[in-house]
Amino acid sequence: MKGYRLDSLAVLPAEGGLSLLRHWAVLTKLPIALASALTALIGYRLAGSAWGGGCLALAGATLLLAMGAAGLNEIQERAFDAQMERTRHRPLPCGRISLAGAWIGVGVLVAAGLGGLACFGLGPALAGLLTLVWYNGVYTPMKRRTPWAVLPGALVGAIPPFIGWMAAGRWPFEASVLAFGLLIFLWQVPHFWALVLMYRQDYARGGFPTLDQRLSGRGLARLTFVWILLLASASAMIPVAGLVLSPMGLTLLGLANLILLGGGRELFLDEPREGRAMFHAVNVYALMVAALLLLEPWLR
Repeated sequence: MKGYRLDSLAVLPAEGGLSLLRHWAVLTKLPIALASALTALIGYRLAGSAWGGGCLALAGATLLLAMGAAGLNEIQERAFDAQMERTRHRPLPCGRISLAGAWIGVGVLVAAGLGGLACFGLGPALAGLLTLVWYNGVYTPMKRRTPWAVLPGALVGAIPPFIGWMAAGRWPFEASVLAFGLLIFLWQVPHFWALVLMYRQDYARGGFPTLDQRLSGRGLARLTFVWILLLASASAMIPVAGLVLSPMGLTLLGLANLILLGGGRELFLDEPREGRAMFHAVNVYALMVAALLLLEPWLR
């Protein structure tokens, strides 16, 4: 791009502060980072901690660390992102943010996030460090080698509830947080496979091995629906663990499962569609469950 150096810390000269913020939000995958902060907050609240400054501090520290890890992932995959239609307009492939600037920003975010979690004790800080190492050191390179990387990769999203739980001073192997963490682990698999169904050609263009290359789109669709059934069945852990017991909460939990299963109907078509309806249904299910866990004390 004319007049722009990749080793500069600036964005394109024609763009202002809002554009810079937008590019950094994309680089650090802000929506996904916010989801990690939310699940850590839920873990903190489930452990019995009251609303207040501690909640904000924990969510903020988790958010910063998640943004840093996501930004590091963008740095690691910038060359592959440049080959895919869905990702080629991200800040690093198109030069909106320099590589040097990205490294500095990621370093600041990771240090701030880990430092913030350390204020809650050694356990949350170590869990945050484990998340970073597993995401960027294990899952990210594994995606280039096997289509089954999503299974160990799902551990990344399952750790934040334990960060919040331990930040409240609780032992990490209690039934409530284990049930919630397992549910998040199970949820991430159909979420990713829906993306594969939607962008299978793009993943192939980027050189990522995906299950549809081995099972065909139809085979992956059937496997995804089986996993959706597993996720819906695992929802029973929520009331069993005592996380949702109110009549209203149980009704809404049932509705969330109906939405989840309804979104999987397209997977039974002879020629499965893109998986977009299933992708949205899986995400709505997750949002409803998260809201229920936070609001349950007021529904009783």
